[in-house]
Amino acid sequence: MFPLAIAGTIEYHVEAVNIETDMNEPDSPARVNRREAILRAAEEVFSAQGYEAATTLRIASAARTSKRALYELFGSKGDILAALIGRRAREMGAGVDLGTPVGRAQALATLEGFGRAFLTRLFEPSTVMTYRLAIDRSTHGEILGRTLLEAAHAPILEAVRAFLRRAEAAGALRFAEVEEASDLFFELLIGQRLIELLLGDEAPVTAAECAMRARRATEVLARLSA
Repeated sequence: MFPLAIAGTIEYHVEAVNIETDMNEPDSPARVNRREAILRAAEEVFSAQGYEAATTLRIASAARTSKRALYELFGSKGDILAALIGRRAREMGAGVDLGTPVGRAQALATLEGFGRAFLTRLFEPSTVMTYRLAIDRSTHGEILGRTLLEAAHAPILEAVRAFLRRAEAAGALRFAEVEEASDLFFELLIGQRLIELLLGDEAPVTAAECAMRARRATEVLARLSA
């Protein structure tokens, strides 16, 4: 199981919530801009006040629009949250292609570079805040952890597995089980750090820490494939 599920630590409860709002409506430039302004404002308001304390009036005011305009685009505060989580999930999972290695050194360098970039995005305060909202039980059933798992994590995990298979086919790396190797890579990459951040650790994750974690995870895979 992909380690970002952090199974056994956080229990996901998911109800069917539409993560795409107003998709059937015409997307005029003004409408798109207004929607983005509302989402940016909601991200700030949710981060500062929490989901429960946030109001659509406060979000509309922060977006410099009216509640009426907000409700033309989003049916509820829950729909705004769903759109935020869906967008972050798509951003996290989109376009991950590690290419095809031509040798062992390049394969390992590619894995390390991917790990560093992935952690940099994963540990961003805005990403952590989105994860908190996705698993926060105070959202009365509008808990969208599975959206992150399916829309973001699954494509990332599969991209790494596909890369390891191509590395094997090229003779660059060799594993007893690619699936186990990829799971171990992510477990070492992330460790307990995401959980610590979700539980309120405010210490920033530095570029040096991301680089160190990526290097260590890659070194373990290198030893496994020796």
